[in-house]
Amino acid sequence: MKKNLVMGVATHYDWYALEPFVLSCKRNCPSADLVLFVDDISDFTRDKLIRGGGVNC
Repeated sequence: MKKNLVMGVATHYDWYALEPFVLSCKRNCPSADLVLFVDDISDFTRDKLIRGGGVNC
């Protein structure tokens, strides 16, 4: 089976703004890789994306 890829861009967002998108993507497309290109995010947000959301940043 081919693996799907979901890509997005997020700049100046915090985890609480990104969380609904990340969790929805993981819930509805569990086999897809999620990659976000980010700029100007906090260390907390980056940590939550990588560890909590399984996102490649």
